[in-house]
Amino acid sequence: GGLTMEKNTEDVLEETKGKIIFVNSFQGGAGKTTLSLSYCISALFDALPWKNREKYTNVIYMDLDILGTGTSYLFDDKYTKEKKYFNLTKNAVKIPLHLKDGVRKEFLYAAFLEPGLKNSSSYGEPHFINHQNIAQTTLKENVLSFIKQKFSEVPETLLVLDCAPGFSDFEQEILLECYKMVKKDVLGVQEDYVTTLDHAHIHKCVQCLEDSVNGFKKLSSERTMNIIINDVQNYDGWLKDKTKDADEEWNRIKEDVLGQLKKADAKIWRWRYSENVAMSSVYLNGEKVENHPEDYLFTGEKFKEI
Repeated sequence: GGLTMEKNTEDVLEETKGKIIFVNSFQGGAGKTTLSLSYCISALFDALPWKNREKYTNVIYMDLDILGTGTSYLFDDKYTKEKKYFNLTKNAVKIPLHLKDGVRKEFLYAAFLEPGLKNSSSYGEPHFINHQNIAQTTLKENVLSFIKQKFSEVPETLLVLDCAPGFSDFEQEILLECYKMVKKDVLGVQEDYVTTLDHAHIHKCVQCLEDSVNGFKKLSSERTMNIIINDVQNYDGWLKDKTKDADEEWNRIKEDVLGQLKKADAKIWRWRYSENVAMSSVYLNGEKVENHPEDYLFTGEKFKEI
């Protein structure tokens, strides 16, 4: 049977004033983990790209890639030890972050999945791949229970869900359940789909979003969707005709993408990838996120709607 979206009043969180952001892509390597962490760190240090609300009390980053976390290498080993993984503890790890000015200190709560989850059954034994569906169901229930608990405890929470590429059934089910918890002006859900400027990548992103509308028909008027174009190569610098205005070129890109969207209603954002983040990610030059959180802060030039 298909997924339905009739609202259950028991699922609606009455007093919350928070936000859930799903960050996904339809191709690996688009930058969704970096974007997810940028949302979190910018929220902690009051640098979010929107300014129409108060600072969040709690900020939680959650890795939802059931094929194994891709973020464990971004944080110190003491935060990613097996005994602290979300699928074993149902809890997030508290990570202190300091800006280089040495003055500001904030705490990020991060939930990591154990990298071997893809080879585990719901009973924690390895090599039972045939039990993967059971493991996913258990994980989904734990994730949803965690989300409801955190927003009930601290309504002013920002929760960023870093999804696996491809918008799996597992993540779609979590997204649908989160929309059930939405209440106007109380708790919001936002979907971000990251793509590079590669023509095929953008086309694939648009096509997948269009297809998703059919499966989310009852959400057509409720969904808040963004297409985030990762300008990882600095498109402005690639313009051969220097007489052209870069903003006009980006507007042309936006109009073309919007022209491809027939059913999905989405906003288009330009995200200028940080050179410092790129350099710190180079092989043999890998640097932990907590050692340079200031590079993940949004600025008007680095992230803006077009």
